[in-house]
Amino acid sequence: MLAFISPEPIAAELIVQPAVTERLPEPFNRALSGMSSYRRAVRELTRFSLVKMDAARNVVQLHRVVQAITRDRLLRENPERARDVTGYAHLLMAASDPATPDRPDSEIIYLRSRQHLVPSGALQSNQFQVRRLIINQVQSLHAHGGYKESRRLGEPALSQWTEQFGPDDRQTLAMAVQVAVAKRKEGDWPGALELTRDTLERLRRVHGEDDPITLNCSHAYSVVLRMLGRYDEALGIDQSMLARYTREFGAEDQGVLWLRNNIAINLRCLGRFEEALEHDQANLTERLRTIGPEEKATLMSKFGIARDQRRLGRYEEALDLIREVNDIMAARGEPWHLFRLLSALDLSVALRRMGYYPDAFQQSSMVLRRHRDLFGPLHRQSLQAATNAINDYRCVEDLPGAQRLGEETLAGWESVAGADHPNTWGTCVNLAVVLRLRGSTKQAAELDERARDGFVALLGPDHPSSLVTETNLASDLAMMGESRRARRLGEEILERSRMSRGTDHWMTRAIMANLSLDRRADHDEAAADALHEETLESYRRSNLPDHPDVRLVTQRTRVNVDIEPMSD
Repeated sequence: MLAFISPEPIAAELIVQPAVTERLPEPFNRALSGMSSYRRAVRELTRFSLVKMDAARNVVQLHRVVQAITRDRLLRENPERARDVTGYAHLLMAASDPATPDRPDSEIIYLRSRQHLVPSGALQSNQFQVRRLIINQVQSLHAHGGYKESRRLGEPALSQWTEQFGPDDRQTLAMAVQVAVAKRKEGDWPGALELTRDTLERLRRVHGEDDPITLNCSHAYSVVLRMLGRYDEALGIDQSMLARYTREFGAEDQGVLWLRNNIAINLRCLGRFEEALEHDQANLTERLRTIGPEEKATLMSKFGIARDQRRLGRYEEALDLIREVNDIMAARGEPWHLFRLLSALDLSVALRRMGYYPDAFQQSSMVLRRHRDLFGPLHRQSLQAATNAINDYRCVEDLPGAQRLGEETLAGWESVAGADHPNTWGTCVNLAVVLRLRGSTKQAAELDERARDGFVALLGPDHPSSLVTETNLASDLAMMGESRRARRLGEEILERSRMSRGTDHWMTRAIMANLSLDRRADHDEAAADALHEETLESYRRSNLPDHPDVRLVTQRTRVNVDIEPMSD
């Protein structure tokens, strides 16, 4: 039986499975009924130099020649016996499945069987439990940062199962969902969209809307839509699924909480930060109660809350919380998977929002370098890191570096996501600030107008990204000497920002500060002075009275605003 697993080290915990051993015939039952009998059998094999045992690691290993001879002989002389023995090996491996692929503490268990799946022929097995183990292995790999490895295991299994069991087989479709997630996380968005859409259509047609795999696939499809900038569609799918998820799994199920988490993300992308915060805080409360403070899902809720707070202008609370998330992952030595990198990226943004520009630059430079080393410069999260880093270069006054990175990142977004993606427009806005500061004001205005038209058409005029873009466009107009147009635009967006965000929101303050300058340039000194004083008073009420923006306002200098990429 060992020869039908693999020549790699085989952990005793993998094949000593008392719960299923009784289903095996003699002498397997006797040899594998417990650790003592297993060790006696291994010692016998060791006496004849057929295996090596590493007692310290509790593993046994066959020499490749011994394995090849044993397998070939049995396959040749007794193929039926070989098939049975292979089935026993698969049964034992399947019994080792903890069925918790998202949990970090399960990874060591999955490692025991992972290297044996392909050599043992497990991908060709028709046993339900074996196929479930392989699905969970693919999910565990991409959940813990092994995106390429997840695809390397999942895609051959999906191809084999499609041929062996048909494209509409339930476990084949469950594997397709996991492969699509791995594609998305590795950055293959077109492949992820096509596979997820096809899988969802098959699941709905064959297995129904309420099947758990259909619900998981719908969830995955909404994530792909969000990444493509189709936020309203994604939110609609998630909200329509919530009742089904709750009915199928219960309100406290972790899958239901993940769905609520995604609803919060969609709301955040749509600029509905207060609503997103309510969802994230409710999720955090439930996750703290059910799984504890340091599980990945709990950290993701804290991450979401930090983003909500930051975008609501609560910079200090946001920095404290995202720093806590980063510290927890650093303390336990987490690998630099996508979530850890995203959290580190958000720490750099939080530092910049607080006005700690050199610290933010150092952090974002490290994060961008790690993204590019691990995933390449054109992975979407690498591009998100670069889009933010443009602002950090600008804030430490490296304008040539900011322009180089901005032009490179804009070209990257256009090639990967297209010219009409919200993150492409966001990069236009961040690059436009740099170009204006370097004297290329006409080019800056063209980029801001392009982004303004896109954001307003997709998300409406009151979306934060629309307001940021128009705030900077007013600065472009002012720099080109068009003070009257700059003022008209500033008056319009100030009214909209006050209505949607309030007077004390950071976005509104920036608009007020710049509009006071445009009123002055338009020879309306009294209105300019009144608005200038109102702006300073709003800053004094904040918990950041010494922020660099306050110094700019005091010195009657324009405030530049930037856009954080969406699709978190």
